[in-house]
Amino acid sequence: MILGQLSQSTEGGISRRALQDEFSRHLDSVAAKMNEPQRRTQFNQLMRDLENDFYIVEINEDNFDFASGLMKAWWKKYYA
Repeated sequence: MILGQLSQSTEGGISRRALQDEFSRHLDSVAAKMNEPQRRTQFNQLMRDLENDFYIVEINEDNFDFASGLMKAWWKKYYA
């Protein structure tokens, strides 16, 4: 869901807030029972994992995009 949304973004990427909103919508759609602090913790962990695995990068303050243009195009073609 996060990578799918990022794969369709423009050169400016997507804000952390927009990605966090998408994450919350996903949790709601699967009826996840988490309070707000737990949701924030899970989102931050996901973002940290995606950054550490070199999928995403913070391109400017609180905006994220794929670290690789090639990976972004591939993800958009096959998963978005």
